[in-house]
Amino acid sequence: MVKEADMNKILVVDEEDAIRMLYQEELMEDGYDIIAAEDYDALLEIIAEKEPDLVVMDVKRNGSSGLDILQEIRTSFNDIHIILCTAHDALKSDPKIAAANCFMIKSSDLRRLKRRVRLELDKLSLFDLSISTLPDAANHG
Repeated sequence: MVKEADMNKILVVDEEDAIRMLYQEELMEDGYDIIAAEDYDALLEIIAEKEPDLVVMDVKRNGSSGLDILQEIRTSFNDIHIILCTAHDALKSDPKIAAANCFMIKSSDLRRLKRRVRLELDKLSLFDLSISTLPDAANHG
């Protein structure tokens, strides 16, 4: 059993209840602490309050694009890793998706998404490890 302090926190954002619940269930089975949200308008507040390690989000909402929200997240939380997971293949040509770490097309097979989640979280762990091993500038100069 994974200790809660060791669990990575993932925010799953999708307006479709079935998708959100599926991702939540599957990622919880892999030992992650999941926060699920459908309210794109409150995302910045949710991220500030819950401090997730990773965001998995769709970019379509109520017929409009959530790419502007993606930009807002990136501007406010530069270090957070974001996986865009959408059914809209045409969005991959939109330059705004560059604000995400990864763009994926939704699939009923979640193995690819789960591998990508692990990869992004591993990147975070490596980054944290490299920072913790840097010499303290105050003590060297």
